[in-house]
Amino acid sequence: MDSNETVVMLAKPRKKGLLRLVFSRFFVIVLLIILQLLVFASVYLWLQQYMPHYLTFQIVFTILMILYLFNSGMDSSAKLTWLMLIAVFPFVGAAFLLFTQMNFGHRAIRKREAELIDQTKDLIPQDEGVRMALSGDIYGTDDLQTYLSRSGCFPVFGNTEVRYFPLGEEKFAAMLEELEKAEEFIFFEYFIIEEGYMWGRVLKVLEDKRAFFESTYYDPTDPKVPPYIKKLFDEGAPADFVLIGATTREARDISPALRSRCAEIYFEPLTPAHIVRIVENAAKKLDAALADGVADLISDYTVEGRKAINILADAYSFALERRESGAPVVIGKDDVYEVAQVSRLYQYVKDRSSEHAEIGHIFGLGVSGYLGSVIEIEAVAFPAHEKGKGAVRFNETAGSMAKDSVFNAASVVRRMTGLELSDFDLHINVVGGGNIDGPSAGTAILAAITSALTHRPLRQDVAVTGEISLYGQVRPVGGVFEKAYGAKQAGMKSIIIPAENKKDIPDAHLGLSVHPVETADEAFRLLFADGWDKKQEGTDENGDG
Repeated sequence: MDSNETVVMLAKPRKKGLLRLVFSRFFVIVLLIILQLLVFASVYLWLQQYMPHYLTFQIVFTILMILYLFNSGMDSSAKLTWLMLIAVFPFVGAAFLLFTQMNFGHRAIRKREAELIDQTKDLIPQDEGVRMALSGDIYGTDDLQTYLSRSGCFPVFGNTEVRYFPLGEEKFAAMLEELEKAEEFIFFEYFIIEEGYMWGRVLKVLEDKRAFFESTYYDPTDPKVPPYIKKLFDEGAPADFVLIGATTREARDISPALRSRCAEIYFEPLTPAHIVRIVENAAKKLDAALADGVADLISDYTVEGRKAINILADAYSFALERRESGAPVVIGKDDVYEVAQVSRLYQYVKDRSSEHAEIGHIFGLGVSGYLGSVIEIEAVAFPAHEKGKGAVRFNETAGSMAKDSVFNAASVVRRMTGLELSDFDLHINVVGGGNIDGPSAGTAILAAITSALTHRPLRQDVAVTGEISLYGQVRPVGGVFEKAYGAKQAGMKSIIIPAENKKDIPDAHLGLSVHPVETADEAFRLLFADGWDKKQEGTDENGDG
């Protein structure tokens, strides 16, 4: 590397001296070898009195294994390897040989694979013109395309361009050269990007592609100008190209050096209708018919397009196996159920809504990553055996934030109904035992408790999210956009959100009725099947009966 070359280095300093040696892979391997030798020596001393019998049996056993290997049909190089192993470690080597020869679990898979290849090899035919053209091309191309065809029925195609490099350093240099030539966009994909020399060189190329800003409103002498704005105007920013990358990682897991140079775009998750469309299009390409409800059934098991295609492909193989000769391939629900059973899939999307109102049962909303879901909450209340000595039970797995919501709800219940929770034995349950790591279930918990205490039913086609304050205010929460998808997938018709979150979600999003509310009273008028009127409870604004 040129001494005058500037490189952005992001690697952390490595440990040096004795500390580096102790934590190195070499030290660990040497330590394990020493421990193994100590174990062998201990066993040898312990069994020394039986050594003559053991050696005799070992010699006989070794001779038999050598004879077996000489008469086996395996490759000569493999025979030599096994002979060396068994000669040094007869019993361990023989056990390992037995394990590999038995091939547990792989025979059935290989047999099944061979059957599928035989059944599908004619579905993607090989263009003989391309094959003949490649056979006379570069040395070794004919052998390569023959191997691909025989090993997995993979056809080869023409008009493709691949450049091979003898060394990774040459490939890296060529990549940097192409990055420097980029004028409109840059796209490259790596499974792993570690901070260090390689990524530092890439960043250096990106930094050299800079655009400078001008504005009559910018005053470099103004001390109130934020430092990052001053840096953009003074040093410029990369803006004459677009680097596009895709990942399923959380934003916090991505290198800050990379994130600071990117504009983050979040894609909306797929709905069941999207999955159905993907499955139907894929079935057409397979020239297979779908029985009624198959596409909808697959959409119940996943919200990912790639996973839906995998389920369809596996179901297609089952349908192909049972079809009669010459008959069209029809994928049925039984094929999907068989795939789900073998792959241990569970229905991700389930319609939980109902037209019938229930007492003490409500749907809250949660979000994990970029996916929303409904949280099923139920409550039941009984008069305490002794007034003022009631107890409250709640899921231990629900988390401390959810417990805080219960205590907040207890205060609000008294203000709204005049009832003391201490006069009741109350049990609140989060169905499924999920962890609620935020306060957004507060309004839902309040409604469930109130319904259980007053025996008034709640609608089952509405989901609600929002933190509840001690004064009955519905506070804003995060992830409202994603939560709407969870409500839609669960079959809800309406969602209730904090008024301050109204800007986070468009009206009639996903066909849902969106109701922003500011107080628990407003939410209750929408949640309770018979509406809500505090006067019906015989309370005033202070909660006194």
